[in-house]
This record gives sequence, structure tokens and C-alpha cells, in this order.
Amino acid sequence: MFMTDSSHSLFRFSEFTFDTLTGELKRKGISLSINKQTADILTILLRNAGQLVTREELRNTLWPDGEIVNYGPLINNGINRLRYLLRDTPKNAQYIECLPKRGYRMRVSVEFIPRETPPALAPRIQALPVESSLALALAQPVAETPAQFPSLPAERTALAETAQPSQRPIARFRHRTPAMAAAFALLFLAALGLAALWAYRHFSPAKKPQYAGIVLGIAPLDNNSPEAADLASSFRLELADSLSRIPQIHVRAIYSLEDLRRRGSDLSTEAAKLGLDDILLGSFTGSGNQYHLQLELVSARDATHMASFEYSGTPKELASIRENAQQEIFTQILLADNKNHRPSGSTDNPEAYKSYLRGRYNFFQGSSESLRLSLDDYQKAIALDPNFAQAYTGLSRTWIVMGARDAAQQQTFMRKASETVDKARSLDPASAEVHSALGMVDLYRNWDWSAAEREDRQAIQLDPNLAIYHQWYAVLLCDEGRYKEAFHELDIAHQNDPDWYPAYITDFFVSTNARDNTRMAATSKKLLEMRPATPKVLDNIANSLWYSQRYVEAIHEWRTMAEMEKDQERIALEDRGLDAYRHGGARAYAQVRLDAIRTGTGGVHIHPNDSALVEWYAVAGDKQAAIADLNRLIAIHDTNLLNILLSPVLVDNLRDTPEYRAALFKVGLGSAAPGHH
Repeated sequence: MFMTDSSHSLFRFSEFTFDTLTGELKRKGISLSINKQTADILTILLRNAGQLVTREELRNTLWPDGEIVNYGPLINNGINRLRYLLRDTPKNAQYIECLPKRGYRMRVSVEFIPRETPPALAPRIQALPVESSLALALAQPVAETPAQFPSLPAERTALAETAQPSQRPIARFRHRTPAMAAAFALLFLAALGLAALWAYRHFSPAKKPQYAGIVLGIAPLDNNSPEAADLASSFRLELADSLSRIPQIHVRAIYSLEDLRRRGSDLSTEAAKLGLDDILLGSFTGSGNQYHLQLELVSARDATHMASFEYSGTPKELASIRENAQQEIFTQILLADNKNHRPSGSTDNPEAYKSYLRGRYNFFQGSSESLRLSLDDYQKAIALDPNFAQAYTGLSRTWIVMGARDAAQQQTFMRKASETVDKARSLDPASAEVHSALGMVDLYRNWDWSAAEREDRQAIQLDPNLAIYHQWYAVLLCDEGRYKEAFHELDIAHQNDPDWYPAYITDFFVSTNARDNTRMAATSKKLLEMRPATPKVLDNIANSLWYSQRYVEAIHEWRTMAEMEKDQERIALEDRGLDAYRHGGARAYAQVRLDAIRTGTGGVHIHPNDSALVEWYAVAGDKQAAIADLNRLIAIHDTNLLNILLSPVLVDNLRDTPEYRAALFKVGLGSAAPGHH
């Protein structure tokens, strides 16, 4: 039975409730994000439930002054968005029935709920339609904390006041256009111990840097399928890249926000911690030939809704959707005139763009198989659009990582990396990602330290907010023995992305080489708080302990690692090694490891680019064998060599050897050689 009494403003239908006074739509008690125009359409349909509402009646109600001439597409967009929120479809309409060429009708029973007193018209926190932990976190009560949320400039405050759903038209479009770091493998070193005060001073949330513009965070996109998840992850990074190139928009904490779901943190608390002005939330759903992107811009100052954006399209339209989203976000945030802010280096070819997204996703998976898939995806994108600079950059980075893992083909892979990044630079010379990749090629292929540093600094200048560029520069500085400068870059990386795990892994690497045990212990504490111990973690903790000459502790950690992996052969090796250490010290243990490597026993296996062999020779006191293996690594241009040349093991055991100093000069580290003035 249909109810038509309109004296009340609170409706209940099926599993939904809708309050016309506040514009709040809920499904099973969960708030859904609905803009003013869609809310107005829903109000009309509910108040006339069971009756035809013509398109002309919708027009007269929504735009009584007749300011909209071409109202047809706007009504269509509103109806489509409403159907999406209600999980309705035109072909099997449960709620909204379309009467062709006439109008629409709400076909479910509607109940009016009496209200004793009207609710206060206060700003409210809106959740996304996808019922995720992000949405629930956003829906939590937020306490005002003036010390954490600095006052916005006058023009930003005005925007927040005028952008409420009940007062401001919201950007929403259903587009139908015709054609639309990975991290380099680093040595993971750690040390056990606590240094709480030092950790607090160095790893507590940093103050927000002062920028001329808006500091934006982009949360991970919710999704509804593995296929959508793959695309959503790459699409988010791609959107962050493109928005970061726009003047006055500073995208920060792109990696830290990935851990929101895992930590279950309150969104407003995270915003304050990361120094954000606004946060972009969203969902990327669909599969096959249809995808739906919803974005919601939220003020970090008070967690209020500012704007919504909606896009639907086929895979061929993803590139166009990305460009339209970035344009409308830019306009909404800065109240700017519509201008073309499309980043250079992109593509108009929809199939090329989809292949690029796939390649980016596969690259960040990091396995040998996923890297091969990434190569195929990037090469397909380039074949479809030979001027797609971002695809060349992605291809170059993939060749670099593969070169670091395969000594036999290292030179071939590095040559290909050099060729592809040179092509990317010719197409997009202002890309931070291009300059970062150039720096890696200059360092690991050419051993040209000054050129690599120049490219790293250029990448940071072009995009100072992305932590990974500071991390990579810190590795170069560490390899040169410039530890104070490396720590400075890591401090900036931590400030820009406080919860990005790889930056702390690099901090271990630098702390160990710098023999800064206090920082190493604090970083260890931070990492173990962020992630549970794994065999790989324990292996690298043991490495760090060994470098710190805490040999028994290191051996125990290696044994615990083997126990976690249930590797009986490796457990037996560590037992033999501990016994050897007790009788003959570190040299005796090193000899046990060398014997295991040579015989392929004990769970320790040597491979062509295992640069650890030279270190065990050095610890065992066999300087001649150590120098011979060092020269072997130089001859094959081993990519990992640069990361160990100044390790405490080699410096302590080979510093008085002329051949060691000569090796440092060969790779361009002569100024760091012991005794060099």
C-alpha cells in the first residue's frame, strides 16, 4: 500500500531510511553519500510514491527559476546515481520504475515516520556507499582539536561552508567519451633493542610542512572484485601522480594511507598525523566491460563532506575518467577556472592506458613472474601508443629490478633500462619518475655517482612530497658513506609518509653502515610495531646484529628464522656454527658458512650475484679470497655490489688492504676509501 502523506520528512522504504531535512540516506543504519540534487529527486519520488512523476515536474522542482536549459542529462545522471545508491537496475527495477517518454515512479511501499522535534541542521560526516572500514571510520564522532587542525585560509573556510550537500551543486558526471615505485630491492637490516626516547624524538609525527596550496591525501579505493582491486590500486597511484603535477596541489602520504584498513585508525586522527588539508575517499567497482568510480572529498579540518564525484564507463574510458576526475578535483579544491591540467606523458589510447595500469600493478607485486607480466603489459602499451612516456618509464624500472636479480643477464637488462628511460625523457622531461629512473641507471649501470645524484635531486625538486624519491637518494648517499645526509633524506621521507614501511627498512641499512646503534635500535622498534616478525625480518635482524659484532645474538636469530621455516638443514647448520663460534670466534663461524655455500648444504646456497660471499671471506680472514671475489663482482658489474662496499664487515677486515682501496676507486668511491685524503 502506497502512502502519500507529505506532512512528515522522515521516510522508510525497504531497508532504507531518508530524512529530507538533513538529506541523510541510510541503508541498514549505514549513511550513504548523497548529493543535494539526488536527494531532491529522491524526495519527489518518495512523496509521490506509487504515482508518476514526469520529467517536466522534476525540472520545475529542481530548477524552479528555469536556469537549466539542457536538463535531460542532469536528470538522467541523478536517476542513475540514485539507482546506484539503492542497488537498483533499469532492467529489473525494484525501486525506481521508468515510464518511457513520461517519467519515473517509486514502486515500493513507503512509510512516513513521525518526528517529535526537527534535528539540528549541523554539518554531518558522510560515508561512502561501499560499507567499508574507511566509511565507518569516517562516520565516527570527531572531537575538535585546534592544536592538530590549523585554521584554514579564508578562501578555504568559505569553500568548506559553501560546499555542504544542502547548499552547493556537487560535481557528478557519468562519462561516455569516445576514446579515452616500485621499490628497488634493498638490503633489509635490523637490530633488536629499545631506545624509546630517541624513537619518540625521531619518529614521532612530524609537523606539517608549510605549502602554498592544498595538501591532499588519497585513501585506497574500495573495490568489489579481484579484477577491480588490481585496477583500483594502479588507478589510485596514477591519479596521485597526475594530481601531484598540478600547481598548488601537494599529494602526500600516499603509502601511509594504504594501512588505514589494517590499523583500523580513525580517519581524522590520521589526517592530523599526516598533515593533510583534504582527503579523497572512493570506491572502484565493477568488472568486465563496466566500471564505476566514486570519489568523495572530505575536509581534514572537521571531517565534513565537501564534494562528490561519480564516473562510469568501460575499460576503454579509464584514461578519460582519470583526466576528468583530476580536472574536476582541481577545480573543486581551488575554485579555479576550468583549464586543461592533463599531465604530460599520458596517452589518449584507452587500451594502452589499461595495459599501463596492469603493468604498474604487476610491477608492485615484486615476484619474478609478476615482473615478466609487467614487461608484457608495458610493451603492449607502448606498441599501442609509441609516445606513451609513462609506459616507457615503467618499462625502464622493471628492467632495472630484473637486472638486479639476474647477474647472467644484468648487462642486457640494464642496457634496455637505459634505452627506455632515455626515450621517456625525450617525451616527458619534466617527470619526477623519469629523473628518478635515470638516476638508478646512472648509478647501477654506469657507476656515475655525480650524474645519479643530479637526477635524484631533480626528481625531488619536481615532486618533493613523494617519500620514495627521498628514500632512493638516501641509498645513494649511504653507498657513498654520506650518512648524515642520508639520514636527513630519510627524515623527510618519514615526515612525508610516516607509516611507509620500506623507508624504515632503508633506515636500517643506513644505520647499520653508519654504526649508529641508537638509531638502528629505534628503527627496529618502529618496524616491529608496524609488522610482525617474519623469517625475512629475522634474517635481516641477524645481519644487523652480526655487523654490530653481536655474534651470538645474530646466530640465535638465524636459528629462529630456520625454525619458523621448519628448515631442519639450516637449524643444524646454525647449531654447528654456534659450536664453532664458541671454540674459534667469528672466523670459525664464517668458515662454517663458507663450507655450506661451497657444498650447497645447510640451507645456504650461493647464486651468481650473491655478494655476501665476499663478506664471509673477509670475516674468515681470507683476504686474498675476499679481494678475488670483490674483483669478480666488479668485473660482472654486480648491481648489489655498491650497497656492501662500505659495509662494516668489509671496512673492518679489508681497510688496510691496498686492493680494497683500489676496488673502491674502480667503482667511483675513491673519496670514501679508508685513508684517502
